Amino acid sequence: MLRSWLLGIVLTGCGRIGFGAAPGDDAPSDAGVEAGPDALARPCTGVPWCSELSPVADDLSEVWGTSATNIWAIGGGGAIVHRDATGWTEVSSGTNTNLTAIGGSSAQDIWALGDGIGTYWNGTMWQQRAAPTARVEGIWATAPDNVWAVGTEVSLWNGSGWSVVTTPTIEFLRAVWGTSPTNVFAVGEGGTILRWNGVLWTQMASNTTRGLNGIHGTSATDIWAVGGFGTVVHFDGTSWTNVATMGVGTFHAIQVISPTNVWTVGGSSNLAHWDGSTWSMGMPGTTRFMQGMWSNSADEIWMVGAVGTIQRGP
Repeated sequence: MLRSWLLGIVLTGCGRIGFGAAPGDDAPSDAGVEAGPDALARPCTGVPWCSELSPVADDLSEVWGTSATNIWAIGGGGAIVHRDATGWTEVSSGTNTNLTAIGGSSAQDIWALGDGIGTYWNGTMWQQRAAPTARVEGIWATAPDNVWAVGTEVSLWNGSGWSVVTTPTIEFLRAVWGTSPTNVFAVGEGGTILRWNGVLWTQMASNTTRGLNGIHGTSATDIWAVGGFGTVVHFDGTSWTNVATMGVGTFHAIQVISPTNVWTVGGSSNLAHWDGSTWSMGMPGTTRFMQGMWSNSADEIWMVGAVGTIQRGP
């Protein structure tokens, strides 16, 4: 069973995802709220962060896409929503199980996974497909036959089936990202950072003991990871450096647009930006608990979170 007090996600009995908080982090006032999308959120005119109309009230945990008109978000009760040129619509996933990870290699090759459940988008429809038996929190893919899934275990899809790959840790892993099939990183509890070189996973010194929830970068020498208590670490191609511990709560997701333009979000109103020299705190257009983030360009970043909230900025 997932140690939810560390991860910051609690599964509720009503089939949707409820966001919790790790000890000492920000406690989301909206956890478990059954209301609709944030009524106080700002419209998308004249403000840096604004709300887009969401078709669901389920908590949304992750978001991923290939363009501004092809974005997918997933969440509680098997919720899947899609953004095209006209806005967001709900799409049937074929499952009522909470979905906690989404990713793919193209617009026609997308996986959405949860706790032993898998659904796959082939460009036309979502359909049930074999999934890792253990809980999954992160997906990263380079091709239809090279898909990594991390969580309780690390699994690899080779185009025909999933196999568990041995790692040097027993810690729960929360995110995975890479620059090539032979340079993949996974992060998780206790400051764990693993690296895949095409043959095996090895453990790296992260210079933090805080749980890490998100990882992203622009190249093999510019990779960022974020986690508990506002922790931010950076990899320069040689070693990881603890860049900041802001103490503002938990960061859950990060998007690196360039070495001088980095965004991270998590919890209620925890939004931070790196301009190449300084981290500064921002204010999203909502007080809802935010969990996932994906960017298309420097001018288009999407965040998703509690009770179907979808934010766009900056």
